[in-house]
Amino acid sequence: MLPLEERRHKRQVIVMNENKLFNLQKINYSKMKFNHEFLLLLGLFFHK
Repeated sequence: MLPLEERRHKRQVIVMNENKLFNLQKINYSKMKFNHEFLLLLGLFFHK
């Protein structure tokens, strides 16, 4: 059994890591979305 403080700290670290992963996924998603829209615009532009 770990002391309460250590357990709490471990839980905080886990939550922080999960938040980092979540933010990375959000950033990657918006980058992908932007690239996709950008390519669509380029396609329309060159199609004319």
